[in-house]
Amino acid sequence: MATVNPNYADDGSLREQDQIPLRNFLAFKDRAQLKGRGQPFFSGREREINAFRSVASALSLGIGGNATLVVEGPPGSGKSALLAQFQEEMRGLPPTEAGGRRWLPVLLDGALAMSPREVMASVDEAIAAMGFSIGSKGAAPAGSMPQVARHRARDWAVWQIVLLIDEAQGISASAPNAELGTLSSIHQGLPSASISFCAFGLPGTLAALRAVNVSRRSSGQTLRLSCLEDWESEMALNRCFTQYRVANGDAWKRAILDRSSNWPQHLAAYLNAALNVLKTNASSPEAMGDARRSSLAEAVSLGDAERVEYYRDRIDSLTEGSFRFEEFAKALVPVFRNGGGKPLKTDVTGFLSTSLSLDDGEIHSFLNAAERSGFISSVAEGRRYAMPIPSFAGHLLDEPMPALPASETAC
Repeated sequence: MATVNPNYADDGSLREQDQIPLRNFLAFKDRAQLKGRGQPFFSGREREINAFRSVASALSLGIGGNATLVVEGPPGSGKSALLAQFQEEMRGLPPTEAGGRRWLPVLLDGALAMSPREVMASVDEAIAAMGFSIGSKGAAPAGSMPQVARHRARDWAVWQIVLLIDEAQGISASAPNAELGTLSSIHQGLPSASISFCAFGLPGTLAALRAVNVSRRSSGQTLRLSCLEDWESEMALNRCFTQYRVANGDAWKRAILDRSSNWPQHLAAYLNAALNVLKTNASSPEAMGDARRSSLAEAVSLGDAERVEYYRDRIDSLTEGSFRFEEFAKALVPVFRNGGGKPLKTDVTGFLSTSLSLDDGEIHSFLNAAERSGFISSVAEGRRYAMPIPSFAGHLLDEPMPALPASETAC
């Protein structure tokens, strides 16, 4: 029986998930996804894909689940894209060596993750979508939870189930129909079903999982997303321009790479803006033709507008707790810029206390809001803060966007 290939390397070639019609990609923008086929033009993230393959390899050899892979990152860092790619990875995994189980990804709403019957219903629906039936129309049998769990474990014996939970930091024991420990008990076997987790969320996801008694986190398998590498961004652009047959697009690529600063959300926004402008002079509905016939400056302007809106949303998220939080964030920017970008947490809290006269409660509330909004994140084993999203500070201070080089505005 074939085993899980533990070595993933992105060679930059087009894949089946990239074969999406232009009109569909533009309609869905940066969330464009063929059902179960990953996100178009997804590139890189080799460390994360290989971590998933490592967990899958271990599960393939075992008799159950008992593994949790946690992906944390600020808004726009590519968590949802990675989740989609994990689904695509599972399509290519061979049946497990232990029992020959087929892999089954199950998207689970974090708001329902504490209700055992809701979790089981989500698994049943995923199995039904594969063309298989469970019991009587997928309905969970009556009885006590242990009885129901044993029954479902038997029904699911042919599947290696991976629960994929986006926005996982929202999981709470106070969710509707919550039963404390539900997520943990399912995670640790149900008690004998082959179930594991991939949890995706903002910083704080691990703490949220611990709060609902998930303890079996796979050692070393907590992934924290940040900017893409240069080569990853370049491959995404190359895939897109190849798929839609953009000719003479080097100046466009340079401008998009410069403007996006390797941040996944920005890259998607500028790429979408570029395609919308290129299609106005396209040689056919699916072939962009010569990029020199279209206005790069117009495309960049559209992307800039999208980015401004994105940061306005982030600032609105920051100020949900208090309108003064925007004022506090603006005051903090020099602390980051003058301190090498990663000041000690003690320096940040000290500044908020002495310079802004905030008490401990106000500091705690503001820093929590700042992390949720993506303005700051914990780094260096939690000892320091950083500003993970490129240009957040610049937009917060209403700094103007840099002008395009004259040689490129003429393209």
